[in-house]
Amino acid sequence: MQTHGDFQKLYYGHHLDGLNQNKCDRHRSHANFDSTAEFCERWDQASFDPDYDTLPLDFFAPMVRAVFARKPYDPDVIRAGVREPLTNATIAQDRKTA
Repeated sequence: MQTHGDFQKLYYGHHLDGLNQNKCDRHRSHANFDSTAEFCERWDQASFDPDYDTLPLDFFAPMVRAVFARKPYDPDVIRAGVREPLTNATIAQDRKTA
């Protein structure tokens, strides 16, 4: 998240004089640019909206437990150079029906 602030400026930069609102563009050639931009737009930015419709914390508890239960730096999970989509329709559907 070294460049998190660069991506967030897109959403608040217009409130500050002289701030480069499009600073994230300097990272456009990076392999993870699209994923980072999508993450900020879909989830990070929405987290600041007090009226955002969200799920209760209990919904997320099994997911957090699963992350902490697995082997740290598991090569089946963390695979250098392999990009995973930010959303998986099958997993999302399974979570909706659980």
